[in-house]
Amino acid sequence: MSNHLITECYKRKLGSVTRLAMMAYLADKAADCGGGIYASKQTMADELDLTKKTVITTIQGLIADGLLIAVGTKPCANGHTVDYAIVVDALLSLPLVGCWERKARFTGVNSSPVKRPDRSRSDTGTGVAATPKPSLEPFPLSSADADDPPHEEKGAQHGKEERPAPKRKARERKPGHRLPPDWEAPAPEDLPPVAARLVAQWPDGAYEAVCEAFKLNWLAETRAIGCKSDWTAALGKWVNTDHPRVMHAKMRGVSFAPPPAARPAVASALPPAPVRAKSREDGRSARVHAALEQELGPTTYSSWVKGAAILFGEDAVTVVCASPFAAGWVENNLAIQIGAAVAAASGSVVGRVVFQAEASTPAPRQEAVGG
Repeated sequence: MSNHLITECYKRKLGSVTRLAMMAYLADKAADCGGGIYASKQTMADELDLTKKTVITTIQGLIADGLLIAVGTKPCANGHTVDYAIVVDALLSLPLVGCWERKARFTGVNSSPVKRPDRSRSDTGTGVAATPKPSLEPFPLSSADADDPPHEEKGAQHGKEERPAPKRKARERKPGHRLPPDWEAPAPEDLPPVAARLVAQWPDGAYEAVCEAFKLNWLAETRAIGCKSDWTAALGKWVNTDHPRVMHAKMRGVSFAPPPAARPAVASALPPAPVRAKSREDGRSARVHAALEQELGPTTYSSWVKGAAILFGEDAVTVVCASPFAAGWVENNLAIQIGAAVAAASGSVVGRVVFQAEASTPAPRQEAVGG
């Protein structure tokens, strides 16, 4: 297994994902020199999740490109297995992938070092030279290094003085403050230029609504972000952010204008004029009117009952109203109260209460005057 070769495979442009997977697999089986790769085609296909035909085709392509060579064969249970070797120089000559190309552009190093064995002699018996261990003794200083004065003395000899680093001028920051509770929105023309042009496109009432939302948001903010040094500039930024939303609402027909002021409640019209039958009421009728005024209240009594006539008959009580509509309303809403008041005023249970409208008086007939 050669970690160096695996790394180099991932750094190079090999042409396809299948070729990259195959080269990384072969580097995992190889030594640092690139040799010692032997595995059956079926084993490669199973471990790479490929078909055997794809493995054979890919290996033939790598051999044709000079990245892989067949060194020999080794016997196995099914006959023999081909022994392959990666051509390290050919692999290192391939172009780098994008990220490693950028790194090489800045560092000047195209690739990480790959161990190159010394084939001049073999101390291990495997054809690969043993790597000597580094010496633990410190290297003596050369005469040139020993004669050189320290860095400070070199600077003094050449007459160079260290220049102090330039001091950056600290930027003055205005202290921030929170939005005053009595803050009032500035006029649109007092906003920053861009915000002022945007507000000119808004429908009526939109600027006031946005300023109200702006004020409520920052009055409720308790964090440090709620401190601003220029609230007019902050409002301008808020306007720039809200502009798309306001224009979209304008296109949908949303109105920002305040609703029209409601007209003050006008007292109901004067109570209707008493009916003509009111002249036939008696003392019992007066007691019924007094009881109903106390129970219904002055408004309801004046609007519906005061102008009506309550007439006591032998077997029924007739309530005469000014119009059929009034007679129907009084019967549907006040029949129970009127029945109770009639029974209390007469001292006995009344058979029934009849509601009717007063007959209209026919207009006087006008006769033509002959000349």
